Amino acid sequence: MADPIVVDNTILSMTAKCSTLAVTRGVLGYTAKEESANLRAGSACHACWATYFRGGTADEALAALAACDDFEVWAGEHVEATDRLAFGNVSRIMRRWIETHPRERLPFVIDADKVEVYFESPLTDEGDIVYCGIMDALGQYNGAYYNIENKTTGRLDQSWLRAQRMSAQISGYHWLAEQYLGAPIAGTFINVQELSRLPSDPSRKCKEHGVAYAECGALHSKAEIGIDSRTPTRLAEWKKTAIHLAKKYRELLRYNDLGMIQKVRMQGTTNNSCRWCAFSEWCYMERDSGYAASNFTYDPWAPRERALARVGGSE
Repeated sequence: MADPIVVDNTILSMTAKCSTLAVTRGVLGYTAKEESANLRAGSACHACWATYFRGGTADEALAALAACDDFEVWAGEHVEATDRLAFGNVSRIMRRWIETHPRERLPFVIDADKVEVYFESPLTDEGDIVYCGIMDALGQYNGAYYNIENKTTGRLDQSWLRAQRMSAQISGYHWLAEQYLGAPIAGTFINVQELSRLPSDPSRKCKEHGVAYAECGALHSKAEIGIDSRTPTRLAEWKKTAIHLAKKYRELLRYNDLGMIQKVRMQGTTNNSCRWCAFSEWCYMERDSGYAASNFTYDPWAPRERALARVGGSE
């Protein structure tokens, strides 16, 4: 048997949205500036939470935020100071999260040795498709195990929260946690932080707090911890869909040269995925190779290798 294909939720999601996206990002390994900023900020926040969940102090957690892939330095060079993903803004937001979420008041008890757990497991009996991922943490509530899933978003509202009820990532990590523990889990706590630009005007007065926005800006940070679960039926359907998408992605692996991109289809134009895609401008330019060379950077998306690098592990 040939080497198994290793996929994660990102690979499956890209494949479900658009073959051009899956090939450009997954197979060819190109990334756009917009995606890079979001990924780096998200990874930095995850590093901050991981340090805090392991028992670190606020200062240690915020140091991890700054150090993750040199986020503080990178953001200073590549992100506008007024952008929501500027290091200063993200740092203020995460400090506020820590201040308002003392560990003893969290709705779950974290197992310190089960923070940022990498695990992989075959999706098929033949073992030719392997699903992998990093579970942000495993914790307990009322004597049962739960996944703890940390998330960041540009806008936290009811629409975003409703979407998690059907999220493939929540389903996949629920399944993965059960393979890791060898027993069922009760559900998932979803810890989400909005990364929006905090108000900071030194002269305008906030009607809610009665002081200048420069003083109360961090109080406008939005975060929420919710809980969700998955039934065996929904997990079984997730697994079938994951296998289907992994097989489709395996077929796309043959398009391993940018010169072949015109042979790849663009389903995003029919399912509205282009609206949020970092490559939409390139596709609008008819997937011109010159545009790609000028606007994309090479950052391979290898699920197992990326995950192990994040947790400091090895095969």
